[in-house]
Amino acid sequence: MVLIDNVASRPTPAPWVHVLGALRHFPADVRRLGWVDSRWLFTFRTSRMWLEHLASDRYLSRREFERVYGAAFRGAHFQHLGYAHGLVWRKPANA
Repeated sequence: MVLIDNVASRPTPAPWVHVLGALRHFPADVRRLGWVDSRWLFTFRTSRMWLEHLASDRYLSRREFERVYGAAFRGAHFQHLGYAHGLVWRKPANA
């Protein structure tokens, strides 16, 4: 089994942080996607529903990820994946 999830050492950021991120990415999005698609993406990234969704996320730290999932999947191997953390578990032959 492979399990990958986002992890963070800090609490979930406030919605305004995501709005600033959308503003920061907008010029590069225009160059990459063009004006119409970039405008749509910016509108989506700053929509109330999306910001509420992001605010509801509660990330585990790497340590918590390994504690929680390691207890459920004994003998799992963990892999650092940047903003994510991965787990690889193989069912024991005698199980």
